[in-house]
Amino acid sequence: MIFENFFNKKTAKLVFIFGAPRGGTTWLWSLLESSSEVIPFIDGVKKNMDGSYPTSESGVYIKFPKKAKKKIKLFLKQHPNKTVIEKTPMHTLQYEAILNDFPNSTPLIILRYPLAIVNSILKSEMKAFASHDVVSAVVLVKEYYAKLIELSELKKAVLVRYEDLLADTEMELLKVFKQLNIETSDIGSIILQNDKTSKINIKGVFRSGQKNSFISEMPHEIVKQLKQELSTEIAFYTKFSAKN
Repeated sequence: MIFENFFNKKTAKLVFIFGAPRGGTTWLWSLLESSSEVIPFIDGVKKNMDGSYPTSESGVYIKFPKKAKKKIKLFLKQHPNKTVIEKTPMHTLQYEAILNDFPNSTPLIILRYPLAIVNSILKSEMKAFASHDVVSAVVLVKEYYAKLIELSELKKAVLVRYEDLLADTEMELLKVFKQLNIETSDIGSIILQNDKTSKINIKGVFRSGQKNSFISEMPHEIVKQLKQELSTEIAFYTKFSAKN
């Protein structure tokens, strides 16, 4: 825990979750939110009576760029004993400004296999992705991966892959919690709370499928073409796997 001034007042730890849309950020956010030591910053949005949320995203740097820093700092002061998490995929595209405002924060990066993101965008029932086709989905993946690659070079960054989290949730979540200094004794119950469900009350936010759904859900020729177009992003994803 960090201390501020000479009176040893506790200050909240701040974690920004960065990742691509349909890249696993919501699931990771939900797992973290389930810890009693964690509280999400959603800019005034409250939890519903059933424990769900109308959204997991604050969008504060998009909606209120000039007030974002002040809003988050106030929230941190209001919750001095918590680890505060913020998750808005679009914030990934302006991570430099965010980390400049909060240099002591921790960037938590989640990577998902590029072709899986494309497929998830195309298969999503969410209105936000209704206008996407293969071309625009590829552009989106490239745009976000460019920033995620930059973020991964920061020494303080914590990284996890969506596919690894899916394959062994307990082990991968344990790694993340330890790096963020979050209590790990209740990880088992946290995983059960988030098993095949979502805390976000938005149609289409959770899509049931397999890790490699894109193989069976996209034509072979499209998969082959995408592997060429996203070769740089796939290489980085694979390289990160080799490091860990």
